[in-house]
Amino acid sequence: MPLSRVRLSVPESDRGGGAGIRQADLRWAWGAIALLLVLRFGYSVWVPPNPDEAYYWLWGRYPALSYYDHPPLLAWVQGLTYQLFGRSAWALRLPTWLSLAGLLATYAWLLRQLSPRHWRSLWPILTATLLASPLFFNFTLLAWNDHLLLLTVLLANTSLLQWLRPAAGQPPRRRWLLLASQVLGLAGLCKYSALLVGLAMGLTVLLTPSARQRLHDWRTLLAAVSGGIWLLPVLLWNARHGQQSFDYYLTRTGGWQFKPLEMVAFWVYVLLLLSPLLAWLLWQGWQRLQGRLPSIYRRLAVWNWGLTLAVMSWVALTSLAYYYWTLTAWLLLLPLVPLLLAQGRRRDRRLWRAGLGYGLLAAALITVNSGVFPLAALGGDLSSDPDSRLLFGWSQVVQQVRPRLTREPERQLLTTDYRTGAILAWQLDNPRVAVWSDRQDQFDVWATQAGGVLPPDAAALILTDDWHPVPPELQQHFRHWRSLSSIEIRRFGRLIQRYHLAEAEGWQP
Repeated sequence: MPLSRVRLSVPESDRGGGAGIRQADLRWAWGAIALLLVLRFGYSVWVPPNPDEAYYWLWGRYPALSYYDHPPLLAWVQGLTYQLFGRSAWALRLPTWLSLAGLLATYAWLLRQLSPRHWRSLWPILTATLLASPLFFNFTLLAWNDHLLLLTVLLANTSLLQWLRPAAGQPPRRRWLLLASQVLGLAGLCKYSALLVGLAMGLTVLLTPSARQRLHDWRTLLAAVSGGIWLLPVLLWNARHGQQSFDYYLTRTGGWQFKPLEMVAFWVYVLLLLSPLLAWLLWQGWQRLQGRLPSIYRRLAVWNWGLTLAVMSWVALTSLAYYYWTLTAWLLLLPLVPLLLAQGRRRDRRLWRAGLGYGLLAAALITVNSGVFPLAALGGDLSSDPDSRLLFGWSQVVQQVRPRLTREPERQLLTTDYRTGAILAWQLDNPRVAVWSDRQDQFDVWATQAGGVLPPDAAALILTDDWHPVPPELQQHFRHWRSLSSIEIRRFGRLIQRYHLAEAEGWQP
């Protein structure tokens, strides 16, 4: 028995479109998919890694059980990719293409359960919708932890649905629960927010009487909890490092405050990046279609959505939350869009097409901002969007840094922020970069393991920028300090970034 008994009629004029999806809508979907994939390919191949992409790549050069900022799965993947393909932008982002393929294949599987007869025509609509959301376009593209999180979370939820609603005339198969728990464990190796997904899945099981009764079988219970084994590397790493990673997420804001405007800003970002038109279509789809979806699917979707957004809203109200922390909340709601369009209402189709245009424009702006010109620089203020500015001008930096390292290979590389440290390491394909910063990060863990930021009496080549200038106390650690040059980065005549080089001798811990 499929997950749903949704019956969607096919108008006579649209035979072959399937499920009420018009041929014109399919042409729009495939056209949008093609354009978005072209933009995605251009970004993947030609845009250098942003600071966090380079940071996680650097983790892969230092294999470990886990890391300060996040669990280790992305670092392991990046380490393997580097060993197989070396250092390049396309190799860095190759895993994002594989995870996107897995995500879309899982959606095809899910749609086949929701609408066995018409899933093939629903799938392009869903794919175009997902790629046209700036939130999903960006975070399935960047080599951050999120692209792996999305794949593992959707696969875990879809596997759980298979266990909760077995095929007609067959007993529930523990293999689906086992798969769900194992993939959920892998999600825990991506980001700690997978805990909320696990809670949503657990509550769904506990609130479904037929599923709750199956937990009395110890083999079923063992299958349910066995995914926790995947978290052992994270637990062991934190045990060895004084729970540093866990403490980081509990204390990163320096205290709890009541900030209602921050929560409003959080929701504005969420809706703008998800796409306001997509948010409206999801709301309409839930209003009109929830009664035609099985209760188990509704329950799991609501728990995933409600629990994640409730927790993140509370965090935004009292501490610090980022819009992309809501990514997993929308995964089980996205199939509502093709099912909604299958009803054939003209207004829904127009809003959906407008949403594709919104997404194409956003994807083009993301690509231009990262690969051609940082749009914030149009205002002339060097402090605006400093992260995007860090993507440009590194060939000029390397031209000055590499010859000095060639002449003095014993000289240590040092920067004043993890961002510039990670990008410099990637650009030089040299993981021997140290960072002196008031922000605690993985560089501090490596420094502790090495016995200090630099060896005693070390000579250093120091790279800084206007965003993170040289702290006065850093100079005091050297016996001799000499400024070398400033490197101005310009695009189309506009100054967008300024780096500074210095060299120093006689490091004193």
